[in-house]
Amino acid sequence: MKRHALNLVKNPGILGIRLVMYMMLSLMVGLMYLNLDEEKNHKGVIARAAMLYYVDAFLVFMSIAALPFFMIERSIIKKETQNQLYNPFYYQIAQFLTYLPGIAVIALVSSLFVVLIPNLNGFGIFFLTLFLSLVVAEGLAVLMSLLVPHYIIGMALVAGCYGMFMLC
Repeated sequence: MKRHALNLVKNPGILGIRLVMYMMLSLMVGLMYLNLDEEKNHKGVIARAAMLYYVDAFLVFMSIAALPFFMIERSIIKKETQNQLYNPFYYQIAQFLTYLPGIAVIALVSSLFVVLIPNLNGFGIFFLTLFLSLVVAEGLAVLMSLLVPHYIIGMALVAGCYGMFMLC
């Protein structure tokens, strides 16, 4: 876990730059919906649901940005597991636990901008939905980074999977 935490500090693109991108997008969307109708009719409900879905879907798609970092790490992990320095299962658990706080911060900040600026209800539900969506998206990105030889192919496959999930 120490190695992953150090890797997150050394590579600000994994979480730091993504956090800034997510903040800017969430701020823009929150400000766009600042004067959302207070009406509780069908049109108002659809507008709110569409906005929340759009933000969740877009942030999940942006998790593809971490794929190249996972691909770079793959060769190192392959050598270390072949030399039996550690078990791949324990490596994955450590990586998962290390990324959870960063994903939680991203989901929290994005939820603050998207839910509180337009004065919507359901902050906790949206935060939990966004957090779990990002955890699954990161997991799929890690899986694809292990299965494909090049990050461009991985990005295309992950984007295709995300699109399929959103249509179903």
